[in-house]
Amino acid sequence: MASQEIEEIKAKINLAEFIGEYVRLSPAGINNFKALCPFHNEKTPSFMVSPDKGIWHCFGCGEGGDVFAFLMKMESWEFVEALKFLAEKTGVVLQHRPKESQENRNSLYDVCALAAKYWQKILTDSPAGQIARDYLKSRGLTEEIISDWQIGYAPESWDNLLNFLIKRGFKEPEVFAAGLIVKKPQGYGFYDRFRNRIMFPLSDANGRVVGFSGRALKSDEQPQLNTASGGPAPGRDLTGQAKYINTPQTAIYNKSLIVFGLDKAKRAIKELDAVIIVEGQLDVITSHQYGFTNTVGSSGTALTFEQVKLLNRYSRNLLFALDADVAGQKAIDHGEDIVRNFISSSASSVGVDRFGRLRRFIDPLLSSGATLKVIEIYSGKDPDECIRNNPNDWQQAIDSAKPIMQYYFDRLFKNKDVNQPAERKIIIQFLLNKIIKINDPIERDYWLKVLAQKANASETVLREAVANLRSRADNRPASKNQEQGRQKMEIKPLDQLIWERIIALLLAFPQLTVTIADEPLTDIIEEKIALDLYKQIILFYTKNIDLFSAGVVDNSEFNLFNELSQWLKETPAEPDALKMLNEAFLLSQKDFIELDFKSSKDELDKLIKSLKSNFFSRRLNILKLELAEAENLQQTDKINQLLNELSGIINRKSQLS
Repeated sequence: MASQEIEEIKAKINLAEFIGEYVRLSPAGINNFKALCPFHNEKTPSFMVSPDKGIWHCFGCGEGGDVFAFLMKMESWEFVEALKFLAEKTGVVLQHRPKESQENRNSLYDVCALAAKYWQKILTDSPAGQIARDYLKSRGLTEEIISDWQIGYAPESWDNLLNFLIKRGFKEPEVFAAGLIVKKPQGYGFYDRFRNRIMFPLSDANGRVVGFSGRALKSDEQPQLNTASGGPAPGRDLTGQAKYINTPQTAIYNKSLIVFGLDKAKRAIKELDAVIIVEGQLDVITSHQYGFTNTVGSSGTALTFEQVKLLNRYSRNLLFALDADVAGQKAIDHGEDIVRNFISSSASSVGVDRFGRLRRFIDPLLSSGATLKVIEIYSGKDPDECIRNNPNDWQQAIDSAKPIMQYYFDRLFKNKDVNQPAERKIIIQFLLNKIIKINDPIERDYWLKVLAQKANASETVLREAVANLRSRADNRPASKNQEQGRQKMEIKPLDQLIWERIIALLLAFPQLTVTIADEPLTDIIEEKIALDLYKQIILFYTKNIDLFSAGVVDNSEFNLFNELSQWLKETPAEPDALKMLNEAFLLSQKDFIELDFKSSKDELDKLIKSLKSNFFSRRLNILKLELAEAENLQQTDKINQLLNELSGIINRKSQLS
């Protein structure tokens, strides 16, 4: 594939705008930006973006590169997928279509996109779609919102969709691989997976349809329940049919990685710096219709760690809206023993904190730095009904959302007698196990004090309990995900980190280059890439010394980074030397852009001393080992030589202080 096509794509992409679709960026330096890294948890921004240079780098986890590297890392794509996506986004025509790494992947996107159009056409124009149109109208959805969300209807037929797609040139194996048809249990052939269902397309964060969720629809959509039997089983209609069925796992659809409505909500989530998480698809769509466009759906299942990580790219403020009719809510309101039910693994635990299926990922979020709140619904059984009854009630519920710990405290202490030892013990145990998950020591301290006051407990005893619980947690073996995360973190040699900071200072204050040129650092920089970059800078300085005269270097238009970049591209150098220079540039914008010259000179002197001190320390350790070996072998001449060198190193190191 032609490299000019890749460069053309880069030239047409504003890197800050593109990355800004995934994470919240704030200005840093001159036309550069910073953010919390989307690839690891952090509280202080260390993720830097330079749209002018077309580069990004995280100084926390070491990830970095260009727009292709970002997209591949963010979406877990191969280069081929990133290339095709960016080519389409920028309008660049690829002369040589690259070979697909997964041959059927693109055809699966095409199958799903066409199926969505087919079902929507049936919903809007076919007499067979009247029942679905009537139902959606009864739910208050407008034609515009139905069109925007590509809602469709799969008719009561065994092979309508399959026949349509085959006529459009697709093969049965492709349609099957997309999860849209099912193999017949006997004999050969396939039949449509979705029949007589309202179809909700499931899209990835970039808006590509990857699967579907189908809601069962019967002519008796709102049947009278049999009060004696209590109605159908949860999640099923009166025929025993599942209320919702989804596309199975495919090459393009992984339910753990898809958040319903995120492609439409992500811009509003970033602008408002908050994401509202509801359960059902209609909850999401109704929210958007009434202007609550930062809403996404969990599709009635527990959010996965990957989905939460995906949401955290756009905001770390997560608001969970939980249906008012969750199983067990009546028990809460009537003062049943919710604490015991919650701690048990029985189904009744769902109702205790009304998180139900969401509760499994709450603990990791408490320690992730995300802000978690709960939206309580009192007007209507779910967000959809609440909004349709009165949008102002829903806005008020959002505004009144409680921090997760406050919610736990309010629910657990409601109508409870803390003087009863059994109840008191269970409440304290539960809340302590939540409090220890909080990483922020100030917040942890606050909730400990609240617990001590509300439970009439000794604060000292509670602190001892927290210390013991945290100690036990720290001693547990790291999970597979934690271990993989650590292995992915780039651990750079200390000297390389120091050297990058030195280069960053030079890029911010080119006048300091003369200081580096006058320092004999060749013998003390042992890291290969850093040494090569140092030599290249000295060579550049020597060949272009006129550039560093006061009249030139003090000119605001002088750009040492651009000069050195061009030099490295034209000079035989270590391949990663330019990469290190790029990272140093972002570091200069992150840490040194607001420094004055005197402070920068002082910082440079400290860094050079650190570089020398580290070298001397390493050399002393080596000499001591060699001396011990020489003494063991009684090598008198070598002993004297090593003692002299040791004395010289000790003397040089002492002069640094």
